[in-house]
Amino acid sequence: MRVFCGIDWAESHHDIALVDQDGDPLAKMRISDDAAGFHALLELLALPLPKTSSVQFTRHDGIRGGCRRVVRVVVRRGRRFAPDR
Repeated sequence: MRVFCGIDWAESHHDIALVDQDGDPLAKMRISDDAAGFHALLELLALPLPKTSSVQFTRHDGIRGGCRRVVRVVVRRGRRFAPDR
């Protein structure tokens, strides 16, 4: 089973969803825009699921600031990053 993670990036919080290859939801959560929230995201990505196929961020003004830092950490943890087009 392939697992995909989508992140809707906002100013004060971020909505996270894990879905399988059929689009069926596996997990969802809202995290805060701080160290505790980013830690929760990394814990979710570390769950014993099949290796996440990709992590995708949705952000209207591109990848920058804190979002860029999260992308670096996610990639270092062995996940692929697929920017939203």
